[in-house]
Amino acid sequence: SPIKGLSIDYILGVDTYAQVGQNYIRPYPYLAQASLGANLYPQGYAATGNNSVFQLNTDLNIGYEYDLSENFKLNALAGYSYQFFRSDYSVAQGQNLSPFIETVTGAASTTVQASYGLDRFNLSGYFAQATIGYRNLAFLTGAVRRDQSSKFSPEVTNQFYPKVSGSLVVSDLGFWKNASFSKAFNSLKLRASYGEAGNLSGVGSYSRFYQFTPVAYLGKNTLLPGAQLANPLVRPERMAEIEGGVDLSFINNRVGLSVTLYDQQIKDLVVNRALAPSSGGTSIVNNVGTMENKGIEVVLDLVPVKLKNFSWDITAIFNSNRNKVLSLGSPAIS
Repeated sequence: SPIKGLSIDYILGVDTYAQVGQNYIRPYPYLAQASLGANLYPQGYAATGNNSVFQLNTDLNIGYEYDLSENFKLNALAGYSYQFFRSDYSVAQGQNLSPFIETVTGAASTTVQASYGLDRFNLSGYFAQATIGYRNLAFLTGAVRRDQSSKFSPEVTNQFYPKVSGSLVVSDLGFWKNASFSKAFNSLKLRASYGEAGNLSGVGSYSRFYQFTPVAYLGKNTLLPGAQLANPLVRPERMAEIEGGVDLSFINNRVGLSVTLYDQQIKDLVVNRALAPSSGGTSIVNNVGTMENKGIEVVLDLVPVKLKNFSWDITAIFNSNRNKVLSLGSPAIS
């Protein structure tokens, strides 16, 4: 807090670990008599695997509070977040082990297989938000966020999401405090909001690319094209939600009731879509169709017992959601 009203928070977190796994199945000494199936590795099996994971999270938040006048107060917030993930996985395995050898080095060269998996991606976002409050009665908030993900192409990765919300504390108005029911009916707050959000991690790190697999053929290294077609312009899913609710409290705040209604409209659903083989592949990651969620959430808080040294709280929650697919998009490529 370098000056009055200004706060700066910076958080850095690192999560990293490594894993090593080994597997050994000894050869069966009475192979001819046992007639074991090949899936039981009667001539022995050995494998070793290594996995290394590194994840970094960093957040910078800057807040500022300022009294615009006696009745109006401004609360502003801006920030930046960044996430990075890296995973390296390798495994080697083989069969038909030499006597007394318990590692892959003792396997027959024709059975040795090795594989390697790599995953790297990053997510980042800027945001800014401002709230103007009038006394303790009314609040209006506006915000915007820009998100970016390496999982999507540069042409589509920069996504902007707006937000606006407002609330009114009816029980703090003058007429309420003088009303006869104010003691039993303690508070009433109305609220409404609209916001948009996206799913920037809903696809694989390399799903938009045309991928190849190295395959040995006649002693040579070759590349086998994947069956999934490339789609460099696949976009993040996008959701727009409108929400309204009311918060009530009764009997000296011993009973609380919160009711929320919401309507979510989701477009550009990301789906691994099946294709006819005549298209050159069997699937493609694509934006297909729209969907909606409509529902209600009810939270009831009770305090049956409240003594000086003992209290008993009860919370009951009810929610109902109706999900409906509105469209499935145009026909697949054929």
